[in-house]
Amino acid sequence: MNRVGTTNAMSGLGEAFVSFALTGVIVTASFALAPTMSNAFGLDRNGFRALVLLPVRRDKVMFAKNLAFFPFAAVVTVIVMLLVKWILHVRWGVFLVGLLQMPTAYLLFSPICNFCSILMPYRLSEGTLKAQKPKAMVFVAAFGTLLITPIVLVPIVIPPALQLMFSIMHWLPWLPVNLLAALVILAGSAWLYRSLLPAQGRLLQRREQKILQEVTAEVE
Repeated sequence: MNRVGTTNAMSGLGEAFVSFALTGVIVTASFALAPTMSNAFGLDRNGFRALVLLPVRRDKVMFAKNLAFFPFAAVVTVIVMLLVKWILHVRWGVFLVGLLQMPTAYLLFSPICNFCSILMPYRLSEGTLKAQKPKAMVFVAAFGTLLITPIVLVPIVIPPALQLMFSIMHWLPWLPVNLLAALVILAGSAWLYRSLLPAQGRLLQRREQKILQEVTAEVE
């Protein structure tokens, strides 16, 4: 009986550490998207005029921008997660938690990128993601985003951390702590995102002429 208990405990510890590997994949994907998402209007260039003239609430514009980026983040993240699953022989239950953490990370990360897009926009060269002589403040904002991102994404580390703690302490081995915590944090992240979006829409409304000037200005 003790041997069985020890085996189950070791299995739980292994799954907890594997969950951290999947979480690392999700955090890395967020970092990779940071430069582009933090300048959501930069690729629009002259096309941003159409957004200015669009008769819709600006929070819906921001939501549409975030929604447009999500498939790119999701596809890349899921492919890498499947690779990790194959290499580490991750159970489908643990993989499901990783799938829940992915939108959680995106919902936590998007508001930061929205604020950067509204407050510090810059024009991108046509056909590239290279900035056309960005101002010094843009580099400061990009660096600041990279520093803040790990702090903002701390909540997605909570589910595997709880699973690890419960496994070490041998608490409720039958309880899917990882999954339950991931669901709660996903719900909280969705609430936070939805709460911030109207304020970001109002900020965009006030700043859109300045953004238009920045993303349409030709830099020699």
